[in-house]
Amino acid sequence: MISGRMDRQIIIKKKTVTTDSFGGVIETWSDVSTVWANVQYLRGAERYAAKQTVASIDVKFRIWWRRDVGVENIIEYDGKEYDIYACLELGRREGLELHAGARAE
Repeated sequence: MISGRMDRQIIIKKKTVTTDSFGGVIETWSDVSTVWANVQYLRGAERYAAKQTVASIDVKFRIWWRRDVGVENIIEYDGKEYDIYACLELGRREGLELHAGARAE
């Protein structure tokens, strides 16, 4: 991994689940960390579902190794939230390659 290619900042978030005074579940996303990343757009797709057109985009984020990042997290980048669907180790814990997707608008 080359440091110079990590030229974008992303925010890694985790889900926090609490209950309100009526026993209802409240899910919120809180920031874990802001990190430098290499961002590569993989593909975009558009499909027709439920009588509407839905667009999506797949992105690969490369970051330095972290123990606290996985598929249960999301990434906020460039005003969009990306769901992580794969978290791959690079080298011997040198870095992580996060494959993520978001709805395009």
